Amino acid sequence: MLKLVTAGAVVFRNAISEIRKNNQGAVSVLFGFSVVAVVGFLGLATDAGRGYIAKARLGQAVDAAALAGGKAINQPWRDDEIRKYFEANFPNDYMDSVLVDFDIEAGDGNEQLTISATARIPTTFMRIVNVDTMKVSARSVVRRSVRGLELALIMDNTGSMRSGQKIQTMKAAATDLVNILYGEKETINNFWVGLVPFVATVNVDNRHVDWLHELAPTEVIEGNKVVAEGGTPFGNVTLRGGLPAIFDGNANQSGADSAIVLVKRSNPNKNRFGIMGKEWDDGDERTIVGYRVSSPNNYGFMNFKSVSSITAYWVLQGSNDGTSWERLHAAKVKLRRRYRNYQHVYSYTNGVDVSQPYKYHRVVFYPKLRNDRTSFFIIAEADLFIEADEVVETVWKGCVEARPSPLDESDDPPSVELFNRHFWPTTINDYDIEGNVIGDNDWPEIDETNEAMNEGTGPNLGCGPAITSLTAEKTKVLAAIDEMQPWHRGGTHANLGLAWGWRVISPRWQGLWGGDTPDNLPMAYDAPLMDKVAIILTDGQNVYYDWPGGLPGSPLSGSYPDTDYSAYGRLSEGRLGTTNPGQALTEINNRMSRLCENMKDEGIVIYAITFQLNHAATQDLMRNCASDPEKYYNSPSNDELRATFVAIGNELTNLRIAE
Repeated sequence: MLKLVTAGAVVFRNAISEIRKNNQGAVSVLFGFSVVAVVGFLGLATDAGRGYIAKARLGQAVDAAALAGGKAINQPWRDDEIRKYFEANFPNDYMDSVLVDFDIEAGDGNEQLTISATARIPTTFMRIVNVDTMKVSARSVVRRSVRGLELALIMDNTGSMRSGQKIQTMKAAATDLVNILYGEKETINNFWVGLVPFVATVNVDNRHVDWLHELAPTEVIEGNKVVAEGGTPFGNVTLRGGLPAIFDGNANQSGADSAIVLVKRSNPNKNRFGIMGKEWDDGDERTIVGYRVSSPNNYGFMNFKSVSSITAYWVLQGSNDGTSWERLHAAKVKLRRRYRNYQHVYSYTNGVDVSQPYKYHRVVFYPKLRNDRTSFFIIAEADLFIEADEVVETVWKGCVEARPSPLDESDDPPSVELFNRHFWPTTINDYDIEGNVIGDNDWPEIDETNEAMNEGTGPNLGCGPAITSLTAEKTKVLAAIDEMQPWHRGGTHANLGLAWGWRVISPRWQGLWGGDTPDNLPMAYDAPLMDKVAIILTDGQNVYYDWPGGLPGSPLSGSYPDTDYSAYGRLSEGRLGTTNPGQALTEINNRMSRLCENMKDEGIVIYAITFQLNHAATQDLMRNCASDPEKYYNSPSNDELRATFVAIGNELTNLRIAE
C-alpha cells in the first residue's frame, strides 16, 4: 500500500511540473482549480480515515459498556457500571473528541439493553472547505438469555448463622441471584430453581412418608416423672411470675406479682426457713417421686445481705395431718452471691422415699445461718413430681437420617433404600445425677419453635425448614428463601445438604417430588440446551455439636461423653465408623469429597462458598468440591457475600450482542 501511494505521488508531481512549463493563461487557471480539488480530495480522505478510526473505537466502547450493563441490568449501580466501561474504552480526549450524546435504554422486561453514543471530532484538511468538525455515532444492543437450567441452592441454616446478620445477608444475596436470573419475569422457559436448607439433617417435607421405613407417630414414655397438678399451695415463699422492683430489706415484702421472705437467724423459727408446699385436693393422698426447685429467670435464690456464700439444704417432707412431717429426701447445696443474677434449677428424682403416699407435701429450704447478722431473701418455686406412663402423639416435621455409606454419597432414590425419619429420643429419666443437671432433650414438654433456639425440646429438635423442590415461579422461590431461619442443635453436616441438592436435580428422582415440580422433572443429564447447577454455602465445619446445658456430653462429659443427636445419631453410636470427634469430622469430609466428584462426573456444575469461615481444611474441601477453582468463593464479609452471588448470577446469564 505504501508503494502505491509513493508511485502516485511521483506521477502527480511530474504532471504538475509539465503544467508549470506551459505558459498559457487558460492552463494556469485550470491548474489552480485542479490544485484545490486535489487538496480537497486528499483532506477528505484523511479526515474520513480519522472518522473511521473514531467510529470503530466508539463502537468498541458501546459494546463493552452494553455487556457490562447487561451483567448488572437489575442492579442499582447499572448505569455507573456502563459509564465506567464506556469511559475506559473511549476517553473524553480521544482524538480531541467531544461526547455530544450518550443514551441508556432498557426494555423488554430488562431482557434487552441499548447503548447509543455520538461524538464530535475536529477535522484537519477539510477545514479549507469550511468543514471544521464531523460526527461519529455507534449503537449496541445486548439481549440477556438464560439457557435451560435446573438450579439447586443449598443453604446453611444452622444456629451459627444467627450471629452477625449472616442469615439475613445470605437471604438477601440469594434474592439478588434470583432477581438477576429472572429479571422482571415470573417464569422463564425451562428454568427451574430448588432450595435445600440444611443443618445436621435435611427436611424433605413431611408429605413424603412413602420414602420412610416407618412413621412411628406415637411414643410411649414409661415411668415418666411429670408435674403433679392441682392441690392448694401453702408456705411462706411463693412466686407468681415477677419480682418487686427493689429489695429494700423489708421482711415478707410483697409486690403485685410476687412475694419474698427475708430469712435471718434472729427470726422466729417459722421464718428461718423457706417453705413451699401443696395440700392435695379433697384429702387425696399422692406418692411424690421427685421435686424441682427453681429461681426466676435472671435471678438467683437469694439476695445476700452480709455473706458471699452459704450452705443450705433442700428437704422434701410428707404429712397426713399437716402437723407431723416425715423426711422423704434431703439434698445439700452451696449457694454463692456472685451467681445471684443467674437462674438456678435443682432437680431431684432419685433416692426419694416413695414407701407411702401423703395428703401434704412440702419442700423446705433450710440454710445454715452463721450468726444473727446473716440474712437474705428467698425467691423460689417448687414443682412436685408424680410417676405416670405417658403416650405422646408426635408429629414428624420432615427430617430424615442419613443412610449408610455409600448411600449418603449418592442420588439413589427411595426404591433403592428407604429412609429413617429423624427422631431425637427423649432424655428424660435417663441420667441418675442429682442437682442442677438435665438431659439435653427432656420431653414430652415439647417446644420445637425457632425462638426456643438451644433450649428447645422434642423429637424434631434441630430440624430446619423443608426442601423446596424444582419450582418455576420466581415469587415462590423468593418466598422459600425468605422463610429460612437459623435452627439450633445437632451440628453442621453440609455433605447431607449437598446430597439432597443432587437429588433435587437428579433424573433418578424424576416424578417423585410432586407439589410444584412437574412429573417430567428433573430432566435427563443429557437433555438438549439444559444445564444442572448446584450452589452450596456454609459458615462452619462438618461437626457434631454438643449443647452444654444437659447430658449426655457437657457439662459432665467425663461421666457421659457424647454429642447432640444428628442425622448420624449421636457420636457414641459410631455410625460414621468412629466415636472420636476429630475422626468423625475427617470421615464426613471424605464422604463429601466423594459426593462432589460423583456429582461432577454427571456434568453438574458446582459453585462452593465459605462464609466468614477461616478453617483451612473446610476451605480446601469446598475449593476442591467446586467444578473449578474460579467457582469457589471465600466471602469473609456480608458485603462480599452479596457480591459473590451477583457474580454467579452474571456468570449463569448469557449475554449476546444482538445489534
